[in-house]
Amino acid sequence: MKQITHSLTWGFNLMVLSNMTHFLVHKCSNHPVRKHRAHCAKYGPAYLCFLAMCLVMVDLTRHLVNDAFGHVCLEQEKLKNPSRGLTPELFGAFKAQDHIDELCYSQWALNQYNDDGSLSTWGWIGFLCTWIGFGFLMIAIFWGIDFHRKMRATWRKTRGRGG
Repeated sequence: MKQITHSLTWGFNLMVLSNMTHFLVHKCSNHPVRKHRAHCAKYGPAYLCFLAMCLVMVDLTRHLVNDAFGHVCLEQEKLKNPSRGLTPELFGAFKAQDHIDELCYSQWALNQYNDDGSLSTWGWIGFLCTWIGFGFLMIAIFWGIDFHRKMRATWRKTRGRGG
């Protein structure tokens, strides 16, 4: 079930974030002020949104890799063969068991936590990429919709020209 949830979350986030990037590309190309600026100044919010999308997707992709390669399952026939990479303890424990159809165990594949419960290197990378990515996304959206200009115009309108 966990694998399906991670896959759906990955796909949903990619869909939403890529649509935001597409929206900002369209908005930046038709913007009256940015229309006459240099390429990077014109499409800056869209580029920042794309970078944010890539950063946010790092940890979600790590989850998918961990789901795909983090478990090994051996069928009954393979349990009888000691050359399958099992530790001697596992092989000895399951060699005589006839009622077990398969044995599944976890292996290291971009784990988020260390054995002591602290974040692993991959966990820190995912944590930092996610937070930095959402920060960049917020900046890109506010920059793309000219939030600062709209706030300044509203402030001047409500407080009067002189402040």
